[in-house]
Amino acid sequence: MAQHCLRGADGQVSRVAAGFGLVATAGEMASAMGVLPWPEGEAERGAARYFADWLKGRGGIEAAEEREAIATVRRFIEAQGGDGFEPMGDLAPRDREGWPIEQRTINRVGFRRRDGEGETEYLALPEAWKAEICAGLDAGIVARVLAKRGFLKVDASGKYASTAKLPSTGKTSRVYVLRASILGDAEGDRA
Repeated sequence: MAQHCLRGADGQVSRVAAGFGLVATAGEMASAMGVLPWPEGEAERGAARYFADWLKGRGGIEAAEEREAIATVRRFIEAQGGDGFEPMGDLAPRDREGWPIEQRTINRVGFRRRDGEGETEYLALPEAWKAEICAGLDAGIVARVLAKRGFLKVDASGKYASTAKLPSTGKTSRVYVLRASILGDAEGDRA
């Protein structure tokens, strides 16, 4: 277990690693007693390989709920990022003279804008965040997971919803600000 289970692994991963460790120990003992014709270390190598395959199929060492939270929000933005998030600021369409073109966003869940570094960020409206973007999950837990991974900006006081001036009302409202990095390499995000 010490060799093959990474530090910080979720409890489920640790329990499965312990099970594979038990199988490896039993195999090594059976081999040492002549019950199995395997060379020394073969049972351990086999158990380690099967554990690594299981871990790869599972998708990582973090809690399954965290992976699901990230995947759910990522899927939503991949599917609705261009249609459900109304462009604002320099992303809003303009005519040849530079005047804003009024456009209608059907089923709007929020807005898209550029941050200070020129990256796109998604501003999710609170009710859409709960009912649509986090559909079927606890929206508070999703926000906590995304903030921990750096995909959700938190405000200066540490709250998951930040304030932003929205073009539809011209008023400041609370929104969940998602970084475009959530759309990054899905495999690379599973550390």
